[in-house]
Order: sequence, then C-alpha cells, then structure tokens
Amino acid sequence: MSYKQFLLIMALGSILAWAGFGSVVFSIDPTQGSLIAFLLFYATLAFSLGATMGLLLLLGRHRFDRDTIASRQVSDSLRQGIWFSLLFIFHLVLLEQKFFAWYTSLPLVLFFAAVEGVWQSLRRPHPVLPTPQ
Repeated sequence: MSYKQFLLIMALGSILAWAGFGSVVFSIDPTQGSLIAFLLFYATLAFSLGATMGLLLLLGRHRFDRDTIASRQVSDSLRQGIWFSLLFIFHLVLLEQKFFAWYTSLPLVLFFAAVEGVWQSLRRPHPVLPTPQ
C-alpha cells in the first residue's frame, strides 16, 4: 500500500466515523438515552477524533519531518491521535460527572504524557558505547 493510498483510506475512514457520530447525535435523544446510547456517543466520538487527529498529525509529520521513515510516522501519529481522543473522552466524562477541574485534569494529562514518554524512550535506539580495546 502506498502512502497516498493510506492517506486516502484514512481520510475516508475519518469521514465515515464523523458521519457515524453525526447519526448518533441526531438520532438519539440524550434525555431518554440509555447506557448504550452514551456508550455509542463516546465510542463514535473517540473513533472520529482518533482518526482525524492521527491523520492531521501524520500530515504534519510528513511535511516537517522528512528524515523519519513513513512507517514510523504512521505508527507515531496514530498512537498519539488515539491518546488525544482518549484524553478528550476522559475529560468529557469528568465534565459530565461534574468532576472536571484543573486538579482532576492535570493528573490525566501528566499520565498520558508519561506513558507517551516511556513509549518513545523504549522505541528509540540507545547509543552503543564503543568497547575499549
């Protein structure tokens, strides 16, 4: 699969995810909604945000970071798009439960930043020191 084909498939998937989110928003009454309605709302929003952010991050990486291979750019962009969408969904849940404040938001942001930092440090090759002879 070429890079352009991947971008096209991601763009179409993102559009379909936003269409699914729109159908959930316009077809389900939130006052009469059940647990399944809320799960559908959050799931379709997470897929839509994840796909869109992954695509935007990938386009930004492709434009500004030409030295990294495309497969690394794709995996990093999609992972960070998923992190962003999960962070956004967690904030919406906190807002719905009336627990949203800076002191509840900050640990979430720090947790996701720490997980991403650990992930990046484990994936990067460590420099090998030459052995003395």
